Amino acid sequence: MAKLLHMPDSATIMASRRRVDYYLWMGIPVARSWPRKSTQPRTAGEIASSEAFKAAAVMTGAVGSNVRDAYKVGMVGHGVTWVDRFRGAAGGKSWIRLGD
Repeated sequence: MAKLLHMPDSATIMASRRRVDYYLWMGIPVARSWPRKSTQPRTAGEIASSEAFKAAAVMTGAVGSNVRDAYKVGMVGHGVTWVDRFRGAAGGKSWIRLGD
């Protein structure tokens, strides 16, 4: 990962698509090489954690605006987004376990 002074313009981002991944990490513009799909088959733990994360992501989309707003207010100054906190609470952070 490389820290950037500022995010590049959209033309630069499109020109380097599938080679360089630009994004904000904790509000800091960064770049990294484009993620590659693993050639190894996924383990049972990876598949299970992926399903748990998918379920938590679906719940995030279904949450009401009043709950969303309460999470946003509660996370101000904590360095965590409301989405991360909600998914952690709803999914028990189960998607981070990769094996048993």
